[in-house]
Amino acid sequence: MRIYSASPMLRTKNQHSLRIRSELTRRGWTMADVARRVGCHRSLVTRTVSGETYSPRVVRLLAKIIGVPKKELFPGQVPPRST
Repeated sequence: MRIYSASPMLRTKNQHSLRIRSELTRRGWTMADVARRVGCHRSLVTRTVSGETYSPRVVRLLAKIIGVPKKELFPGQVPPRST
C-alpha cells in the first residue's frame, strides 16, 4: 500500500488555515463569532479560512482581528476576481 502526501499547495493552505485558526483561538474568537460579526453563515468563514472559497468581507475581518494586512493571511495565493 502506497501512501501519498498532500500536494505542496494543499500543505500551504493547511498551514495558513492552522495559523489563522490558532490566532483566532488565541484572541478568544470562534468561527461562529466571526460569522456573526460579518453577517454570514459559519460555513462561509470556515471555507474561507480553509482556502476553499474567498469572501472579501470575511478576509477583511480576519485581518483586522489578527492584526495583519489582508495579503498576509494567504500569502502566495491570489484571490479570485469578482465578476
